Amino acid sequence: EQKARIIRLMRQWGWAVAFLGDGANDALALHQGDVGISVESAADVAKDAAHIVLAGTASNFGNMLSAATACVVLRFLPMLPGQILVNNLLYDTGQLAIQGDRVDREHPLAPSYGDIAVILRCLFLFGPISSLFDFTTVC
Repeated sequence: EQKARIIRLMRQWGWAVAFLGDGANDALALHQGDVGISVESAADVAKDAAHIVLAGTASNFGNMLSAATACVVLRFLPMLPGQILVNNLLYDTGQLAIQGDRVDREHPLAPSYGDIAVILRCLFLFGPISSLFDFTTVC
């Protein structure tokens, strides 16, 4: 109830509020926010209360595939752990532009559902292509 109360206050002050939660105790706060976000492995009540349920597909599937293959094939590490973290930081920094995105007023009013088949098709198409470029660079 305390989380939901904080969200209600923030909305009264005119703020747009998103809440991320995965437990049964988060359900009320997920429902109160402008956007409630949960994950696929969350409690059923939390997924039902959320507006968005993250399916858990990795955006850097190709990099993960490359690193896993490189560990088996190569006798050296193609990237140090620090380099991988810097790479992820640079990638995530580019995602900061999403928060400033302006959408049509009608779009947030009705829920939209992503087509998981399209997401998986892109994942399995562009992931190996990314890995191909990684292998070309390393070898």
